Amino acid sequence: MISSLYFRLIVLFFLVLNFSSFAQDINSIDKILIESKRAISKLKSVKYKVTQKGLTDHSAYFEFEAVVIQQKKEVIKDVGLGMGYLKAFGQCKQKNTIEKFRFLYNGDVFVLKKGDSYEKTVSNPSIKSVPNLLHFLTQVRTMPFLNKNPYKPVGPDGYTFLGIEEQNGELCYKIFSELVGKTPKGYTVKISKTYWINKKTLLPIAYKDENHLKEIQILEINKNYPKEVFSHKNIDTSKIIDDGEVLDSINKTLGIHKLSVMPQWHAKDQNGKLWESKSLKNKVVFIDFWGTWCSPCKKAMPEIEQLYQYYKNNKQVVILGISANEKTKNAASLYFKKNGFSYAHIPNGDTIVKTFGVMAYPTIYIIDKMGNTKHFEIDYKPNSLKKWKAVINQLIQ
Repeated sequence: MISSLYFRLIVLFFLVLNFSSFAQDINSIDKILIESKRAISKLKSVKYKVTQKGLTDHSAYFEFEAVVIQQKKEVIKDVGLGMGYLKAFGQCKQKNTIEKFRFLYNGDVFVLKKGDSYEKTVSNPSIKSVPNLLHFLTQVRTMPFLNKNPYKPVGPDGYTFLGIEEQNGELCYKIFSELVGKTPKGYTVKISKTYWINKKTLLPIAYKDENHLKEIQILEINKNYPKEVFSHKNIDTSKIIDDGEVLDSINKTLGIHKLSVMPQWHAKDQNGKLWESKSLKNKVVFIDFWGTWCSPCKKAMPEIEQLYQYYKNNKQVVILGISANEKTKNAASLYFKKNGFSYAHIPNGDTIVKTFGVMAYPTIYIIDKMGNTKHFEIDYKPNSLKKWKAVINQLIQ
């Protein structure tokens, strides 16, 4: 009798112990992040297949399937691809066009090939030139293996653990980070990140933001690849260009010169009003080139709306958004209306984008009353409103 009771107590003890460990395992977001970061830090190299699919009609604008090899290298210049060597190859679909691509970085040279004819080989590349050359292809490098902060949250509250969920046939920890903001009219804007972290390997095998789902199939880890793997075998040395030449070319294409003149263009906004560059003389013009498929663009828009509200009664100032590269004709207009933005917006401005030579999004111009470009910026940095106001205030004096 006593031995039977003793046996039951032992069984109960181990059940409680195991349950406690299990509960801690699935409820501690801090532990999940610490252990996953530790697993990532131990990797010397990783080879994986990544597939990106759009979650909505407009985000299906750019989809791809690729194989990526990344190898850690402590002493190397980060050109926007992380601290290490990288090789990626596959095919992408942009609108209705499918083309093959390949890009490599070995610490000395960056090579990009697209389709049958486009090829760029850059010596001594930089973090300014490489992302501009890759453009949408920067999305291919999904695995946060070479990142200093593998799981950087989008919001101040960090990540939330959403439970255990099956993804690609594997049980995973599902973690979620979100940034929620409101437009001046009270509409909610959300930016989010979701990772599925494999329970066994503690490595991420899927990622989702508000536009795309990326599925990752890890093929091989910790293989020691020779540097030659990340080098292009048949480089035409006569066609190698220096990083400075790339930046000069980008700046020239973008029209980024402090005193460059705004090109001639005309288009109708979402309300049918005709806008012409020649009619904007004697006004200070703020132009934002954006797209619904571009997360930084959408993050910038609430501040642009605040800028418009600040100057809307000032006839010297025009705030204008121009969207491009949308998969469907109404995608940008619907997003604009849904989120309550009220500044002027020109949808389907692809022709204007070509006229300006815009290559990256968002691109923002502030143009003076004589039509000269006085300020530009690529990408969006939070809390830019004060900076934009300072530039505009100086130009309207």
